[in-house]
Amino acid sequence: MDCTVCLSDVQYAPMLGVVTNSEMAYMSSRKKWQELEDIGQRIREARERLGMTQEELAAHIGRTQDTISSYELGNRAIRITELPALAHILKVPVGYFFGQDDPDIEALDLVTELKSLTPDQQQKVVERWRYELDWWRKQVVVPSITVQEA
Repeated sequence: MDCTVCLSDVQYAPMLGVVTNSEMAYMSSRKKWQELEDIGQRIREARERLGMTQEELAAHIGRTQDTISSYELGNRAIRITELPALAHILKVPVGYFFGQDDPDIEALDLVTELKSLTPDQQQKVVERWRYELDWWRKQVVVPSITVQEA
């Protein structure tokens, strides 16, 4: 009995983990669409965190509100050359759009608030923050480790 399977026989492909070219193309395009949706979701999250509307964001980057909506829904790819400006406006690193350097949203909110102050106020807040941070570090008791000799 011959146990070999003809890979062109489509009925065996799912059992063997083999996919046709069209199935492979579909999976590849689906992955790309998912990536666009993920980038769009991150654009939306960053925009909403700043309390910015799609119209306001569109005005900042010279696009229409419909274009921003398409980006956020993952229906349209954003040009890679536009990402640095978008990241700057949304106050996130470029890698944020790709799931890298996922920022601590609360920390970003504090930085945004800090930037809204005058330079003198910023200096006073940072000095106070460092004072508080130093105090908290002193409160942490590091357990001593004793090494027993054999």
